[in-house]
Amino acid sequence: MAEQNVHSSMKKKTKKTALDISQDGQDIPKTSQEERDQSVYRYLLTCLTELFLLKNSKGNEQPNESSIANQWGQKDNRIFVRRVLRSVMPEYYPDEEAIAVPGLTLSKLVEILNGIQEYRAQKSLNAKDVDDLKTKPQSLTRVEKLRALRKFVELSIDERQQLQIEVNPNQVLIQKLLEDITDPIKGLDNKNIARLCKLTLNIYQSLRTNDLDSSVSENISWHDFIEEVVTKLLDEYFPTSSQLNNIVSELVDKVKREINRVEFQCGINQMRSLLADEIKLDKHQSNVLSKSFVKQLTQSVVENEILTDEFPIYLKYIEIENKQPLPLYIKQEEEQIGLLNLKLLEIDRNSNVDLNSEIVKSIDGLERQFAYKVKVHFYINPPHGYESRFPKEFEKQTKNSHGGSLNFYEEITGIGSPVSNILGAINRVLFWDIPVLKDYMPIANEVFCYEEVIGQSSHSPVWCKTVVRMCKRDDVEHSINENCTYDETSTNQELACGEYCGFDLLEVVAKSSLLARLRAIKQTGIDTKKYLTQLCHRIEELYIFRESKRLLNFYPFSLIAMEGKLEETIFANGMYRSKDAAFNFTETELGQPWSLVAYEAHLTIADGYLQEGLYRVGKKYLDVIEPHIEKKYLSDLEIAKYWLCQFRYHYLTDLDDSENTGSDRYQSIQNALLSLDSAEFYVKRRLHKYYKIGEFSQSNFHPFFYILSRVLAFRAKIYMYASTYTSRSGGRWESLLEPIRLLEQARIYAARDGSESYYAYWSAYQSWNYLTLAYLGDFERNSQISREACLDWAKRLIDHALLCYSSIGKECYQEIKDNGGKVTGIARPEPEEITSVSQQSGIISPKFYEQYGSVEVQVVPLIRELPINLSYGDTHYFQGYDPSNHVLSIDMSILKHPSSVSSETVYLFGTHSALLLFAIGMYELCGEQVSEELVQSKIAKALRIFTYSWAIAKDGTISHGEDNDRKFYLDRKFEQNHDKTGDSLVMGLYPHRLTDFADLGKIFAALCQAILLIHQSNQSNNESENSTAPITWDDVESLIDSLHDCCEPSSLKSREVLEQARYNGHFDSQFHKAKTYFAQLKQKRNIQTNSTKESIINIRDKLVKDIFKIMRGESDVKA
Repeated sequence: MAEQNVHSSMKKKTKKTALDISQDGQDIPKTSQEERDQSVYRYLLTCLTELFLLKNSKGNEQPNESSIANQWGQKDNRIFVRRVLRSVMPEYYPDEEAIAVPGLTLSKLVEILNGIQEYRAQKSLNAKDVDDLKTKPQSLTRVEKLRALRKFVELSIDERQQLQIEVNPNQVLIQKLLEDITDPIKGLDNKNIARLCKLTLNIYQSLRTNDLDSSVSENISWHDFIEEVVTKLLDEYFPTSSQLNNIVSELVDKVKREINRVEFQCGINQMRSLLADEIKLDKHQSNVLSKSFVKQLTQSVVENEILTDEFPIYLKYIEIENKQPLPLYIKQEEEQIGLLNLKLLEIDRNSNVDLNSEIVKSIDGLERQFAYKVKVHFYINPPHGYESRFPKEFEKQTKNSHGGSLNFYEEITGIGSPVSNILGAINRVLFWDIPVLKDYMPIANEVFCYEEVIGQSSHSPVWCKTVVRMCKRDDVEHSINENCTYDETSTNQELACGEYCGFDLLEVVAKSSLLARLRAIKQTGIDTKKYLTQLCHRIEELYIFRESKRLLNFYPFSLIAMEGKLEETIFANGMYRSKDAAFNFTETELGQPWSLVAYEAHLTIADGYLQEGLYRVGKKYLDVIEPHIEKKYLSDLEIAKYWLCQFRYHYLTDLDDSENTGSDRYQSIQNALLSLDSAEFYVKRRLHKYYKIGEFSQSNFHPFFYILSRVLAFRAKIYMYASTYTSRSGGRWESLLEPIRLLEQARIYAARDGSESYYAYWSAYQSWNYLTLAYLGDFERNSQISREACLDWAKRLIDHALLCYSSIGKECYQEIKDNGGKVTGIARPEPEEITSVSQQSGIISPKFYEQYGSVEVQVVPLIRELPINLSYGDTHYFQGYDPSNHVLSIDMSILKHPSSVSSETVYLFGTHSALLLFAIGMYELCGEQVSEELVQSKIAKALRIFTYSWAIAKDGTISHGEDNDRKFYLDRKFEQNHDKTGDSLVMGLYPHRLTDFADLGKIFAALCQAILLIHQSNQSNNESENSTAPITWDDVESLIDSLHDCCEPSSLKSREVLEQARYNGHFDSQFHKAKTYFAQLKQKRNIQTNSTKESIINIRDKLVKDIFKIMRGESDVKA
């Protein structure tokens, strides 16, 4: 018992109180973390918390635990508060046993600070009067919160030594300056902070230069100086190693090469080599290549080399091209070259609301604006062990490259500055369609970019520093939903920096921006190899998609060829999805996203089929994509393109189609308009996201204006052909004017997009809409525009459209000429009747084909250009196709169109030349002339032009199946049906259909024939016999009867189009009325005597008005 008491007594003597431990910390040393936590707790207690000291039973003062728990938001966790008080403030608990400091996490600290903040706010609310309020604790300030957070991350002396982080004694001054600058009340706004950063950088560079110049010996050599800088830098990145010297040597050589390059670009090397005996360059050289610049260059080379070793993506060179049609001028009295119509900006009379405020804003500055196409060339070293999905295409991209690098490019077109477009291309390369970066926006937000010229002249070297940050998609979405700024919702405020030194400002800014973005990607912590692999896969797919798309837009002008190429590459072996002959699709991994390139390729095929008028096939393609849109796998731009395809589908609705259940024309038009609304919504939604992160320039790049341009042009089509189904008020005049207004805006958007082709197309559309207004408008009641002005605008617009299309048409022409008569490895004999003729002459020439996946397309024949101004009666030269030798002889007088605004010849080649030819034919038909003879000549010319138009738009191929229709080949069709002149022979050059113009061209060609027929019937027999190309009513009927281009049931062609019965079913009502009208016209003229002679002008005006009314969907039009 005694021993037990003694032990107990000794135990009591050895036990230390909390106060003892606080006075003798060497017995139980605290860790750095415990000391840091204790420091934070003590700051919270002594500076931010009211202790409310109370005396205990022994008369000693102690903090009020209940009150502190309430202040800290820890009412339910008083044990935690008790432990903090006893471990941090042992002086209040001298008789109690010491305990360890409770661990502190960042979330716990935030919870406590929030509790104190709410406590103080509540106390202020409960104040009775001003005097009472003054006695309450003040609100928790920003400085107090930041101080608590800073204490939480402060390193101890031991930790700094372990991490080898040196602390500048003046660091606290910079920290205090930072707090003052960013203070929301006393500080600077965002613009001035960015400005201050640039000013600070400028001062920093100047001070650093002075420090270096005063500390570096004048006698040190370039080599030694560079080596010293490199060695110090590498100490930061590499541990001491025997291989370090080799790395230093390589980097020193690289810096020397960069210096040598700058010297060449500055002209120093040339001076040194050619004028070495006459002049001394040391002084001038030191101004350009000072030691401070060389040190800066060395640092950027070393850091960039380390970065690109991990992310080997390099910029090679940049191409910049100015694109038509900008600049555009408003047509004034004194402005003869104006192409923008101010008359269209007038206020709507019925609503007194300016419906065209967007046009007003869009026109402002267009006379001083330019659009640029920037093509930035890159190369990347694929990661070790990379396996290409497309070995043949990969070989093309790596051909002539150093070390097997993958060459590629990205191009951006738009009204942004060249630098802005270059950065857009870099963003697209690094961020677009990369699955490991799916959580981030496909762009790096540029915080600021600072450039400095090292010297006193424009030919001095340049240094650039770019700072960017990555933006989380969820944060952007949240900022939109909550209607707040991105910074308020952002969880990622980390910045990444890139620096580059060189001679060319454009190159320096571009490479600095590239490096900043690469460093931002690195800081996300993604798997580098996975990123590079996905990037290489995207590069390969995009290369194939671009090459495939050319097969539709250029030679061989074939949708089937484009589809075949894509099916054997991007979609080969069931990649993403597979399809059978009936266009039944099976997804390889159901519910899994495809690449964005695959989505774009799939939608491009769908759009091509819908452009051809094959809505059943197009619908099959769109149905596959729909679940992916619901799951938000596609980008906003791809979804907008999907809705443009949906517009085409609803617009093309054939009411007589058995698959069309329960839909009438009104409903289909409303669905089409809703599709356009959806496309516009997603484009604006995308723009809203970029607005949130301050990237306004994204609205300047393709395809932003491209999509909006198509939306407006498609709306115009509704008013052109189905205005009775729209809600637009104002009668016929407004319905005639509305498509012109919409197309004006569409033209402006196409110009801002830098799209020469679409600008030309919309100009052509607008041109014949002006002609429609000129013939159907009531100018006596409406003085906004005169008939003469309409005709002038029609001529002005088609002339400019031809000028913009000239480069495209010339490229198409050259490709047809280059491929004409090509001999390939695939050949087939001609049909027996042709072969027998060839054998008699001793010549057998097979047909040659080019293969695109499972499709073979006949090579275009050799083109023989007949002399221009060929007359129909010339027997030496006639248009025709020689199948035995595969030579096509065609008259080029229509297809080589002299420009009225330049000395160049416009080549009307390419599938979409049908659209421009149609507009030219319309003006030839409708334009005012000084004499009847000239009108007759113009109508005859218009007939030829309309024939070219519908022939080019028709799809001049015949399908043949092989191997149970799993493979098929296309023969080119050179027929002269409905055409005695041979003008329709050009159809065989284009295996693609523009469905509207394939029939519209026929209707207006028939109209020209009817006018000439009626005029001929009014002439004397002698005049009639002198006609070089006699026309009969059978020719008119033949053209009209060929409308809709019906397919024979169960034929190969019918199966290819999923048994779609006819084309252009959406024009069924108009075509039926046109057939009835021409039949009435024939009947009326057959019973009419020749006693009443009518001028050809009156005949033309009457018939043109009637056909315009019919095509607009108007009723009660009679011959």
